[in-house]
Amino acid sequence: LLNIWKTNQISMKERKASSIFPLLSRINHNCIGNAYWTWNDKSNEQRLIALFDIDKDTEIIVNYLGVDPLNSKTRTAQLKQEFNIECKCNLCINDRLNTKMDKI
Repeated sequence: LLNIWKTNQISMKERKASSIFPLLSRINHNCIGNAYWTWNDKSNEQRLIALFDIDKDTEIIVNYLGVDPLNSKTRTAQLKQEFNIECKCNLCINDRLNTKMDKI
């Protein structure tokens, strides 16, 4: 149960809490998301907001770490620590390739 919580909970930093939501917790991660979630105090609910128009049949994806940009090292560490995932999005793959090229 703890692993289910760890990998599916949504952190609501503004409320200093986290929760599992039946639909929103099923949305996959991508460092370049096309939506984000936010808590709405007025309606007392978690909402999913599109960052731009999303084409039909396009997967809705959210950056689990929020919309603020983070450097590759920080992103990788936080995703591993908080969600036990190794992101394979285009941004992370390019970051890994650039790191390998820097070592050459």
